[in-house]
Amino acid sequence: MKTIIVLDENESLRELLDDVLADVDGWTVKPVANGSDLLTIIETVTPDLIILDTGVPGLNGMEVYGLLRGHAGCAEIPVLFISTGDEQDTKGVHGPSSWLTKPFEVDDLLTVAAEMLGENTPENVG
Repeated sequence: MKTIIVLDENESLRELLDDVLADVDGWTVKPVANGSDLLTIIETVTPDLIILDTGVPGLNGMEVYGLLRGHAGCAEIPVLFISTGDEQDTKGVHGPSSWLTKPFEVDDLLTVAAEMLGENTPENVG
């Protein structure tokens, strides 16, 4: 079972991502609304992929990313950033990562997520 943590403050998008990703056999999703909740979850769950919205208020996606890379056991977890086009600041980004620009197609999300999880295609979408 692959575990994906999704950080997005927008409840509708968070629920959509949860539904779409959880439809893939072998994937489980843990959605969170803010960076503090994500940091709490990784104390007990080691995800296989983290999806970060870079524009969340408070502790934003890029700040969470910096903290994750310094956290024992999280430095090599792949991170998929989702952002508006003007939020793509790759300064300080290292380790396995990729970007999707909002709005994005669900198929693109599934393809990138599958690749980052070491799977060829999301053929097992139900």
